[in-house]
Amino acid sequence: MAWAELIIFTQIGCPHCESVKVHIDKLKSQLTDVSHVILDPNPAKAQDRDHQLAERLGIISVPAAVIIENNTVGNPYLGTQHFSSGKIFQDYTLAQSRNPQLTDAAQIDQTNNNGTTSVPPLEVDPGLPTTGTDPSKTLLKPAAIVLGLIIAGVFIFKK
Repeated sequence: MAWAELIIFTQIGCPHCESVKVHIDKLKSQLTDVSHVILDPNPAKAQDRDHQLAERLGIISVPAAVIIENNTVGNPYLGTQHFSSGKIFQDYTLAQSRNPQLTDAAQIDQTNNNGTTSVPPLEVDPGLPTTGTDPSKTLLKPAAIVLGLIIAGVFIFKK
């Protein structure tokens, strides 16, 4: 099992996802243990495995990424700014460097052509995250926003 894994979430037809595609491709080519989950916007697919994983990891918008380090789910990176700023690359590299099981000699033996450490990919169990967030409350924020917009629309169009 890998010490750290980076999971990136995008959605088909998302213009913001397209705008960071070059940064995502760079992350995938420079780092190991990177998974890219492409969500289908079709409402019929809303309960598929990919959407369930995104919900359990606290992904409420795309593009997004999350780092799982030592079986602990970190806070999600939501929005384009994290991809273009290099923040995800920096934090993930730091997470990989904290692996106590890799000695300097093992790191040298396991480096690939890119100079990054190659470890086997992590199989992500879509179980509940260890961050203490309640998945039932994850959907409350978007619902509250939508309700607020509806109420605001009623007041605006009532005039």
